[in-house]
Amino acid sequence: SIKKYISETNTGYLITDFSPLRVYKNRVAKITSAIKIPFEIVDAHNIVPAWAVSKKQEFAAHTLRRKIHLLLDEFMHPIPKIIPHPFSFKTNEHEIFKPNSILKELKIDNSVQEISWLKPGEQNGKRVLESFIADRFDISGELRNNPTKNNLSNLSPYIHYGQISAQYIANEINNFEDSKGKNSFLEQLIVRRELAENFCYYNNKYDSFDGFHAWAKKTLNDHRSDTVSYTHLRAHETPE
Repeated sequence: SIKKYISETNTGYLITDFSPLRVYKNRVAKITSAIKIPFEIVDAHNIVPAWAVSKKQEFAAHTLRRKIHLLLDEFMHPIPKIIPHPFSFKTNEHEIFKPNSILKELKIDNSVQEISWLKPGEQNGKRVLESFIADRFDISGELRNNPTKNNLSNLSPYIHYGQISAQYIANEINNFEDSKGKNSFLEQLIVRRELAENFCYYNNKYDSFDGFHAWAKKTLNDHRSDTVSYTHLRAHETPE
């Protein structure tokens, strides 16, 4: 579809967002071999681009943290407003991509309904962020691992689908006075998140046992035969 779109609209330049995952790397390789126009990748969903932070797979958060902090001032700046392109584009993209025909080819279980508590889009992502800051942000940083408290940001799906950026969120949170809650949230949003990107980018076996660190393999192998006890509590029961 993209190759056809480029041909029919006489497109001269293609830009895509970066992803460290294999499926996206394969898609980029496929389109690169199919087109002849300039094609660039921009790491827009990380604050510091993955290849700028490190040239290798990092061992842990403590080895990546210093590298990221040294570059934050260079990359974590306010996001400028979009400037409208001076030339209009009149071609109806739906005539080229034909989303209905593409959807028919996919194996989608249409019996699964949309969730009602989460609305998509950039403006809704900003509303969720505002709600998190006003109602659920934990200044102390003590509740982030407490599953009984409703203090999650609920921003993950918006970040994942590019409807709000980690950089935008970080800039908003960075306006707060320093606190344990602020520091722990930014640690998760920036360092821990970009550590995962680094792992997938530089480790070709990121989704298999062979990609684990030696200590993780040893821990898993040592406990393969462990039996695990559990308590099952039905939803309507009340614990004593």
